[in-house]
Amino acid sequence: MGSFADNPPDSWLIIAYDVPNEPSKLRLRVWRELKRAGALYPPFSFCILPKTAKSMEHASNLKNKIKEYGKAVILEAKAISEEDHNTIITLFQAEREKQ
Repeated sequence: MGSFADNPPDSWLIIAYDVPNEPSKLRLRVWRELKRAGALYPPFSFCILPKTAKSMEHASNLKNKIKEYGKAVILEAKAISEEDHNTIITLFQAEREKQ
């Protein structure tokens, strides 16, 4: 990877994944592959919100509160495939049904 100072990217890929804890070699394999690809594991927790005016306002307000004590970043992302998009929709629907 080149220097970001020389050629800063204008967008980012966020890879959200969930693999079983056991066998641990699977987690390690995924981690190594992502590190080999140049992935950064920032010290952040993350969540996903649908991009609406209301959620943008909430996110911005919360970011300002968090910045008093730590760091916060708001990124815009789009699913790369229809399958990925549908997975997120399914997760939101399942969460709504639990509530």
